Amino acid sequence: ALLPARAAATGSEAAELAFKAAPVVYEVDDALYEAEFQREGSAQAPEMHTCSFVVAFPVQRALHELAPPFVVLDGLVSSQNVGQILRTALHLGVTSVVASRASWNSLTGRAARVSMGWMYHMDFHLAESLPETLSALKASGVRLYAADSHFKEPVAPHKPHGDPRWALIVGHEDEGVSSQAEQLCDHRVCVPQRLGESLNVAHATAICLYELSKHCGGNEQGT
Repeated sequence: ALLPARAAATGSEAAELAFKAAPVVYEVDDALYEAEFQREGSAQAPEMHTCSFVVAFPVQRALHELAPPFVVLDGLVSSQNVGQILRTALHLGVTSVVASRASWNSLTGRAARVSMGWMYHMDFHLAESLPETLSALKASGVRLYAADSHFKEPVAPHKPHGDPRWALIVGHEDEGVSSQAEQLCDHRVCVPQRLGESLNVAHATAICLYELSKHCGGNEQGT
């Protein structure tokens, strides 16, 4: 079904892009492609419709290869939310992502689509043990901000201004930031609200990223 691809044998543009992104590439054989990735059109459009896009899984990197600031995904499982957060983070200058195993598994085709492909311009680290990874970030001088609706400290720009050594941790859609991650944090911040119960995690993350990065390399201006 899935066969190792050879760059010389495939010769397609998609294969060339794949080999640039990953050392090992697999291709789907013709029989599987016809059975699973093609479908008949409707009565109004009876022609065959084929798969028209390819989704590549991010390549995970060692933590020391990532540069601050960071966004840390602590147990998020909605690909929709993950994609929205990644798109917002990149546009605010945050290109390093630390993901727990649950969040890493949510980097699906939907996450790629919602991010409008911007996730492929980011660097990822898979944290099999998130507490160990957060401890390593702290040891390197990175200040950890956990965001949740029940915390009391309003989010504000990171200080000292211009210092990129910070990380924003956002948690599971219902359960929030894990207790182990919360214990390691330097700040526990929230987005102050006037009405309602809580913001969607992607919307709250966008506000927190904007505030934290406000004086961090060019985010003072723009829309």
